[in-house]
This record gives sequence, C-alpha cells and structure tokens, in this order.
Amino acid sequence: MKNRIRLYRKEKGFTQLRFAKILQLTPYKFRSLENGKVLPSQELAIKIAQLLEVSIDEAFFIEENRR
Repeated sequence: MKNRIRLYRKEKGFTQLRFAKILQLTPYKFRSLENGKVLPSQELAIKIAQLLEVSIDEAFFIEENRR
C-alpha cells in the first residue's frame, strides 16, 4: 500500500531512525511501514499522523491516477 509517510517525514526534518525511535519501532519495522510493505495498527496510524501533523488519509491513502 503506497503512503506519503516518507514525504511528510522529510518535510518535518525527521530521519528514519529518529522517527522510528519516537514511535518505539525498530528501524527495519519502520522502513517496512514507510515502504508500504506492512500496515500499521490503528493506534500507530493515529500516532504517525499526529507526529506529521496531517490526517490519517493524507498520510496513508494515495489516489492513483487511472488512464
């Protein structure tokens, strides 16, 4: 599942390692989450959105252009 976590994380000036530590995740787990390989729990999704100061929809859902 594609998401915008990396985009918003970089805009806020967080490194992957720092963001993972704040979320109490291993760097590997956070990379998997950021790359869309795993889905977060509802609680984790809320925490990520709050840290990034965006809605859950903005952080996790990307409308794909259809041709």
